[in-house]
Amino acid sequence: MPRPSGPAISTSSGPADIWRVEPGSTASVAVVSGPGATSGSAQFTVGASDALSDYSNDVGVSPDTNRGCGALDNGTDTYSADALATASPQALTPGARVTAGGLTFTWPRAQSCQNDNVRALGQTVLLPHRSGAGQIGFLGAATDGAHSGTVTIHYTDGSTGTAKLAQSDWGTTPGAGNTLVSAMTYRNQALGRQDHAFYVDEQSVPVDPEKVVASITLPTDKDMHIFAMAQDGVPSADH
Repeated sequence: MPRPSGPAISTSSGPADIWRVEPGSTASVAVVSGPGATSGSAQFTVGASDALSDYSNDVGVSPDTNRGCGALDNGTDTYSADALATASPQALTPGARVTAGGLTFTWPRAQSCQNDNVRALGQTVLLPHRSGAGQIGFLGAATDGAHSGTVTIHYTDGSTGTAKLAQSDWGTTPGAGNTLVSAMTYRNQALGRQDHAFYVDEQSVPVDPEKVVASITLPTDKDMHIFAMAQDGVPSADH
């Protein structure tokens, strides 16, 4: 398969140029009929999806029994599934529903050592259509320091807007615009646990409540991580 439409992901713990075909995009396939021969090629469309899990491209949670299976910070450091399960003020387990910033989020249902978060690589993510939504919330944190970038909001009427998404580092107290969701006392590293305070935060960006959001384009910054998203408003009749 030639290089598809999704962005490349390269981390120190995995092969370079791990390519993804993003939902709703196109890719081409060449059918090889023999050595040096190609019978033809064609494009196919990947099914569109508004489920964030279909865009997950990074392992950010590991169990204490297999600490080195992820790479949240480009090394082998990850959130501990065991620590998340006892975090405060809200515990985070697969499928758990938590509230922050006036929004309700569902923590990824992925099991430990599976892709569970989206590294922001400039991809466009479809969202469920909701009427009267005034904000989009993000559950996650940055690694290797605080990071921020521009989110482009695409509305169903064809118009666009922009907003700034700023994430605090997962190892520092949540900063301006970041609401504490869960705090833990350690994280996992390949060689053991590291005792230190680590956090999962919530951040929100405003959207036009007179319009319906169709999708968003994330910043291009591999150190920004999104585990869940949510909107206010109500489900739109057109979707």
